[in-house]
Amino acid sequence: MSSILANFSPTQVAALSTAQIHSLKAADWAGLSTAQANVLSSSQLAAITPSTIVSISTAAIAALQSTSLAGLSNTEVASLTSGQVSALDTGALSSGQLGALSASSVAGLSTTDINGLSSSQLPGLSAKEVAALSSTQVGALSSSQVPLLSSTQVGALSASQYEALNTALTSTQLSSLSAHTLGGLSTAAIHALTSSQIPGLGATQIAALSSSQVAALNTGSLSSGQLGALSVTALAGLSTADINALSSTQLQGLSAKEVAALSTTQVDAIATSQIQSLPLGDVKALTTAQITAMTTGQVSNFSTSQLAALAYAQVEALTSNQLAALSSNQIQALAV
Repeated sequence: MSSILANFSPTQVAALSTAQIHSLKAADWAGLSTAQANVLSSSQLAAITPSTIVSISTAAIAALQSTSLAGLSNTEVASLTSGQVSALDTGALSSGQLGALSASSVAGLSTTDINGLSSSQLPGLSAKEVAALSSTQVGALSSSQVPLLSSTQVGALSASQYEALNTALTSTQLSSLSAHTLGGLSTAAIHALTSSQIPGLGATQIAALSSSQVAALNTGSLSSGQLGALSVTALAGLSTADINALSSTQLQGLSAKEVAALSTTQVDAIATSQIQSLPLGDVKALTTAQITAMTTGQVSNFSTSQLAALAYAQVEALTSNQLAALSSNQIQALAV
């Protein structure tokens, strides 16, 4: 079927009414020339049916006047192919129009298009669209654009997309990252998290970390609540240096289940000055192997209330050297 528009001059196309524009078929639009496309008004663009707009060539799409693009309805925009989007002057689209792009058509956004999105346009991208962006596209976001990403948009990022960002997320934005995404980050990405970002991580996110990620994390920036959210398997990632550097507040954040999961080497690394920071519940959770592995300095720093909390099996696990390091008051506490 031939295109009716092939018989019209640009001047004649510009004179077509919206009703006439609306009546044109896909085959007609397939014949739209660049010169004809250049004269279409916003009201004429608005009259094109969504089912036929996909027939317009990329060359014709590229020839559309930027000022006329405002006429495209969200439904029309949603019908555009990735090829058409790549030819479109995206800088002229509203945030609403950008949000109407299909997940498949966002592939048509070039890195230049992405980098050129304004502060008013960027919020228009939906979570579904953000998730559909390639890592290369995400990497095109500038240092002034990344801070503008909403919690919903950040929550849609995959691990590879996150690692493609060339600007660090704020702690508030980081808190919106899904636990699945955080758990999929490389150790290098985890290691790069700063002391100002780490406080933004929630309990669910912390619980998703693996032992290798914990090993790469700046644990000194973790709160007691965050330490308490680590899984027992992830605890293996805490080095002896990490353990030794824990403050009394941080140490108190470890749950009894976590303390019981520590290796004897990790327990042996607890600073003697922090021993009395261990809550009684944590002391009761110490295994006999952990008790035996403790240094005499650690055992001698137990408070009498901590020693009194030890179960019979734990007391039996104390070595002769450990017992010898206890004061008479501490020995008396064991007998309570």
